[in-house]
Amino acid sequence: MRSLPHTGTAAATNTRQALTYFTLAVAGFSFWFLIGAPFASHRESYNWLAMVWRGELLDSLGMLNGTTWRPLAQFAAWLGFLGLNPNIFPTSIVRQALLQVGVYLTFVLSWAIILSSSRQRKTLAVIAFFAGGVFFGGYIHLFHIYGVFYAPVLLMIGIVVRLQMSGNLGKYETSLAFLAIALTLWHPFATAVFLGSYFGYYLTSFRSRDMRQHLKAWVILLLGTASVLILLAMSPRVQQTFNLLGFITSYRTNEINAVASIVAWMLALVTVLSMELPRSGMPGAVAGVAVLGLTFFFLNVPLLLLWIAVACLKLVYLRNWQLLFPLLVTVLFPYSGGIGGPVYALFSIVLAVFVTPLGWESSEAKLHRVDDRYAIGAVTAILLLGVCVRVGVHVPVISRVATPLFVERERTYQLEHLLSWLATSEYCGYNLDFAERAGDPVDSLESVITRRNRPPSAIGDVRAFWNTVLRCNRFQTGSHDRDVVTITFGSSALTETRRVFEVPGAYAGPATAWVRAPGSLVIVSPK
Repeated sequence: MRSLPHTGTAAATNTRQALTYFTLAVAGFSFWFLIGAPFASHRESYNWLAMVWRGELLDSLGMLNGTTWRPLAQFAAWLGFLGLNPNIFPTSIVRQALLQVGVYLTFVLSWAIILSSSRQRKTLAVIAFFAGGVFFGGYIHLFHIYGVFYAPVLLMIGIVVRLQMSGNLGKYETSLAFLAIALTLWHPFATAVFLGSYFGYYLTSFRSRDMRQHLKAWVILLLGTASVLILLAMSPRVQQTFNLLGFITSYRTNEINAVASIVAWMLALVTVLSMELPRSGMPGAVAGVAVLGLTFFFLNVPLLLLWIAVACLKLVYLRNWQLLFPLLVTVLFPYSGGIGGPVYALFSIVLAVFVTPLGWESSEAKLHRVDDRYAIGAVTAILLLGVCVRVGVHVPVISRVATPLFVERERTYQLEHLLSWLATSEYCGYNLDFAERAGDPVDSLESVITRRNRPPSAIGDVRAFWNTVLRCNRFQTGSHDRDVVTITFGSSALTETRRVFEVPGAYAGPATAWVRAPGSLVIVSPK
């Protein structure tokens, strides 16, 4: 009986430790979400709002003009934009925040599953903290309602990692296969993650299988692969996919500066150390990775690729095929995506984070001797930094690094405000244009990273919403097709035009509406 209080105290201590290190693991990317959310309408949001306003549910489910057919995810996004309500414009900040927090929580849940799968949880939490804070580009979809497209991909990574580490993948292979193939209609990446893991499991269990089990495995692999390839073949982006530039750009938009390159290099070296090679082989392995890091840096090749390559070699060394093949599959996501979006590289980074401390018992033993108060202090410091930056306090280095995020968020609000004013002005019947273009990252990597004069959405998406919801009848206002309102962001100025409206910006500079008519009237929105 006397042991019960002690047992209860130990359980409470373990729960507190688990919560502390889980919070540390997600604190890196959560910091940027804390200071950035909520965004206003961003990127494809305008096109979605237009479709929801028109009530084109079936059209949205069959939306093949620019993406892969993903009806389940498209229906989920439809419900999100329906909740946002296109009749409210500018959009509700509260509704945007709730929807974006919902997407964020699905990513947090995925990380909870991933962390709980590891036997080196403290080491994993520390590595995840730094990786999430430095390589945040892939998490940009936390600021979009259609981040729900990618949430099941990360969840699938968590599920296969958990089952692999517990040795239960075979127990649930049939039900998980059905789920994975069904998720092709949500996002084929989720199915591909399962197929990679299952193929690794099949190789591991190859000799112990009878003929019936071999046949079952091949049916699962063939059906899953066929479902993914059919959807890829149906995609209108098929001509954009499978190009090396998109592959490199996805990793570059996660590794956006020299500091990020150094962190990736250090993580590659840490991964070598975690392998605990024989003493005779360790110096050579470390030296080789160090030299390769310098080579990658001077050739302007993302060092994230070096870190991931070392993680793959570690899995080969450990003969862990169940993690090796999903990692190889996710490495190729940016290649299949083709447009260079940072989210395509997120999943290989997450798996590399998990692999880095895998089996590193000596590191875990050392961290067990470290007081948990240091982890609590780190989380508290991150929270305080986030609050300070959020309220406008200048924090050296952090504020400068966060500037592109602040610029992008501010422009989403500037554009909504500007469109709302135009809809009630004498220019409500005019056509709309941007002076700069917001193309895919492969079109202009510098524009994506610096955000200097880049619009927060493509003009085609904004025109869809403008022409459908906001634009008045041009014949009633006397405007013609040649009458155009051109919008600039930042310090851009247009010749032979006049400013008619301007929204100031603390980070992004002004957003300005220009028309060709003579005159000098300028209306400046209150800051």
